[in-house]
Amino acid sequence: MAPEFDFPAEVDDLASVPEPFRALYEPTEEGGASLLATLRARLADAAEKPVLTERLAELQARAETMDQALREREAALAGHALERAVGDAVGVARIRPEARADVLRAAREAFEADGDGGVRPRDAEAQRRGQTLPQWIEQQKETAPHWWPASAGSGAAGADATAGTGGRATSYAAAGDLAPEEYVRRRRDGSLQ
Repeated sequence: MAPEFDFPAEVDDLASVPEPFRALYEPTEEGGASLLATLRARLADAAEKPVLTERLAELQARAETMDQALREREAALAGHALERAVGDAVGVARIRPEARADVLRAAREAFEADGDGGVRPRDAEAQRRGQTLPQWIEQQKETAPHWWPASAGSGAAGADATAGTGGRATSYAAAGDLAPEEYVRRRRDGSLQ
């Protein structure tokens, strides 16, 4: 077994280096000896390896943190895209504004962002059929009729919205030229005629 030796970069006397390791040293002009350049480089690399390993671990942790932040932002953007699409579809379908949260909740279960700012159905069959958000909303008339305002025909309160109210206007359209705030105030205090 070879004797234990620390491999100093330079020695004053080659005789101080154990016999099996003398070939690793080259004489210097000062009369001593120094480790061969390649061995010095390897020893330097070995000494630097723990530092590099630690730095690599730090960079990997940072990359994971950034990946997580990116995934969170992508999820937020996808949520905004879905909200915007639902908001547009709600307006076109003339769904009651107070039902919007319910529509959005249901749409989140049925649709997802497609990555291009639009939405696509989560269900593979609906994707295959090319179902759109407006088509899905139209289908919801059967299962969620409360999203839409009450009908205005066949005996329901019509455009003047006074039927069955003793002649009092019950809709904003029937109130004439009142400002919205005045209509709400009069409606609350019962003075709307």
